[in-house]
Amino acid sequence: MNLNGPPLFKILDVVMVDRKHFNMKTVNKSCYVISCRLKGESLFLQNGISDVATRGDILYIPYGSTYFQESKQETVIYIHLETYSAISNDLKIYKPMKPDYVCSLFKKCYDEFMGKKTNYEYICLSILYEILSLINITAPSINIDSNHTFNVAKQYLDSHVYEIDFTIDKLCKFSNISRTYFNQLF
Repeated sequence: MNLNGPPLFKILDVVMVDRKHFNMKTVNKSCYVISCRLKGESLFLQNGISDVATRGDILYIPYGSTYFQESKQETVIYIHLETYSAISNDLKIYKPMKPDYVCSLFKKCYDEFMGKKTNYEYICLSILYEILSLINITAPSINIDSNHTFNVAKQYLDSHVYEIDFTIDKLCKFSNISRTYFNQLF
C-alpha cells in the first residue's frame, strides 16, 4: 500500500503584514505556513542555505522549522496551516510562472478569510488548494508494505483496539514512534 495523494490542511488564520525593515530568527515554527509577498523581498537562511523570496513567490515553511529572515519593504500574506499529512520538512521558495495570478489568489484568500461570510472556510480551502496546485510540497510516498514500524503499530492496533483502555498514545509508545509520525503513517 502506498500513502499518496494531496495533503489535507486546516487553515488556522490568514494574515497580511506590511513592514519596512525586519530581521527575525524563528526557532521551532509552531505551524505550517504558505506565504506570498505582494511587494518587497525577504532573505531566508536555513541550515547554511540562503534564498530570496520576491513578489509573487510562494514560500513554504514547515512545522518545526528554525530559520533567519531579513525583509525589506514588503507586504506579505501568510496562511497558517495545520496538517497531519506527510509533507516536506524543508523550507522552500517556489517561483511560479504567473506571479500576478499567485498574488491575486493570496489576496482573495485573505479577503474571504477576513470577510467571514457563509462558507468562507471552504472557499479559503479551495483557494489554498489552487495555490498548492502551482507547487509540490508533498513528501516522498511511504511504502507501508516495507515499513517495519508501520507493521508493528498495525499489529498492536489490530490486537488492542477494542480494549477499554486503548489509546493512540499507548500504541505510539509500544511502537516507539512519536504521535506526529503515527499521524503521518496512518
